[in-house]
Amino acid sequence: MQDTDILAGRIEGNLSLYNGKWQIAIGASATEKNRSTKGPNYYDSYDYNGKVSKFDIQNTIKTCESNTILVGAETETEKLDSFSYLGDYSDWPNVTHSAFNYKADSRNNAIFLQDQFAIGNFSTSLGARYDYHNEFGGTVTWRVAPTYNFTTTDTKIMGSIGTGFKAPSLYQLYGQLPPYNVGNEDLNPEESIGLDVGIEQAFANDMMVVSLTYFYNDIDDYIDYDFTDGYVNIDGLITQGIESTLEFFPSELFDLKLSYTYTDTENKSDDSRLLRRPLHKSNLDLNLYPADDKQINISLSYVGERDDNDETLHNYTVVNIAGSHQITPYLKGFIRVDNVFDEEYEEVAGYGTAGLSAYAGLKLSF
Repeated sequence: MQDTDILAGRIEGNLSLYNGKWQIAIGASATEKNRSTKGPNYYDSYDYNGKVSKFDIQNTIKTCESNTILVGAETETEKLDSFSYLGDYSDWPNVTHSAFNYKADSRNNAIFLQDQFAIGNFSTSLGARYDYHNEFGGTVTWRVAPTYNFTTTDTKIMGSIGTGFKAPSLYQLYGQLPPYNVGNEDLNPEESIGLDVGIEQAFANDMMVVSLTYFYNDIDDYIDYDFTDGYVNIDGLITQGIESTLEFFPSELFDLKLSYTYTDTENKSDDSRLLRRPLHKSNLDLNLYPADDKQINISLSYVGERDDNDETLHNYTVVNIAGSHQITPYLKGFIRVDNVFDEEYEEVAGYGTAGLSAYAGLKLSF
């Protein structure tokens, strides 16, 4: 049995200088996750407390009508504090116990720079980022994303190519799930290169927009979860597929978006598909605007069958509803109801998911 509590928050301040040509955003966010697990034996227990705090600053500088520069920095700290109390029932009734407490922390500092510019119908963004992780050292990643508009036919051709870096979390490195070790201190960070190319076509003065995109990602040391060994690195993983969308904007009162994604995955070491990854996913979003200060979103998500070791996880459909109301110019209230029809499904074999759930909150802006 497992209980999980999550508390998250963010605060952000924005400053506009030189008639809006220089925008400064400074933010701070924090997330705390507490997990309590009871193992199959009466005395097996595990308490986990994880905290992530982040501070960031971003400068957006409009040098001219056709060029904008983004430059910023961020620092993120992660902390883990876990306590395990395990019972060994292999020699009943001579039961022995072991208890240990583990603490760890990590920090990642980053700086980034991006230039967005346009020349006629052509526009692009060029970006680079440097990350320094206290455990895995420094890494440079980059991205280029060009776009060309054919104004006579209202057609847009777009693409991107870039690299990525993702360090394992502290839970992936040191996590416990009594009576098993799921963490792996020998994990390497993920490194990847990816590209996509697509076309977008508008009809009837942008009342309807259709797009089709092909994507390809080659990931080294992909971090995956194995029921026997816990978190492991996959030497090489390729994901590729097609994403299509249809957007409809008939009036100011509502809009509609339908999307479909086909994703194929290949483990390069044995040509197998990645577990728990569906070939087919689709989503339908209906946005309603009953008044200028109110918005309602109804979302229907479909996920196809997935293999999980020796099991096949069934497809499922989930409906979510969300609404917001601008109470004052500075205060917005929101409410969200997930899994409206209390659908029972599994994302991982043997692990249940949340049923009907409701959330509410306030957002204060200055």
